Amino acid sequence: MVQIAAHLFDEKGNILEEMDTLIKPDGWVIDYDSEMVHGWTTEDCEFMGIPAREALDGFYNMVTKSDILVAHHVKFDLSMLEIEKAFLGGYRSPILPPCYCTMLNSAPVVGIRYGSGYKYPTLGEAVSGVLGKEVDETSLHLAGSDSKYCKDIFLGLHELGLVP
Repeated sequence: MVQIAAHLFDEKGNILEEMDTLIKPDGWVIDYDSEMVHGWTTEDCEFMGIPAREALDGFYNMVTKSDILVAHHVKFDLSMLEIEKAFLGGYRSPILPPCYCTMLNSAPVVGIRYGSGYKYPTLGEAVSGVLGKEVDETSLHLAGSDSKYCKDIFLGLHELGLVP
């Protein structure tokens, strides 16, 4: 895990709390291909990052205040959290609230045909398809902006009646 961000927001989309931080390396380095995706280097994380345990504590503190956990590929994000917790050894997280995946739930709205169904949209495709906005590609794959896009997609899907 290189970076983690989250936004706690109310039903109107007002941000109540937010976090966005790099993770300080603990024996790992960022490979070139990953650096090309998100732009962060090992040196950036070493200089500006915080320890993973501190980042997870902040994240889970926000999660305990929420009614629902929203992510754009929730299964992937949860697996990354599990890997990080295993790396830390003995890290105990709170029980998570119900999860909502904007990637899965936006597919019919975005409407990109794939076989007999719909392709799971990228975050940029979901922003375009659900919100009718174009995304600056340079803002993608940065945890803070991705979290805000995800919040906006969730609220857009809520307006469409696609959130229970």
